[in-house]
Amino acid sequence: MRLYPMNDTARVKDPEYGVFDVQDHGGFDLPDELSDKLQKVCVRGRRLWESEEERALRLHASEQERQRDPAALYGAVAELVKLAKEVRGDGPADDAGAKPRTRKTPAAAESAGATA
Repeated sequence: MRLYPMNDTARVKDPEYGVFDVQDHGGFDLPDELSDKLQKVCVRGRRLWESEEERALRLHASEQERQRDPAALYGAVAELVKLAKEVRGDGPADDAGAKPRTRKTPAAAESAGATA
């Protein structure tokens, strides 16, 4: 079973099962008997290990909480507005003193071309 540490554990040493190093995405591929034993370990009421399913649920819940945060939503919208202005050609959005660019209508473009 794959377990994920709730702290910065990089290696698991067990006298019966041997040494295990951290794998992809911070998880450990452990024998079922060892993972069952480690998953029950708590320190001061806080679990030290979580399964893939528990990790997925925890990450999903934290992402949902982050998305509900008004400050995070405001920051995301501000970033989108900034990117839209840059793509549109208005220049960087944080140039407060810059003169905004204006688009000419077809009639204004024709009259400007006729006088030039």
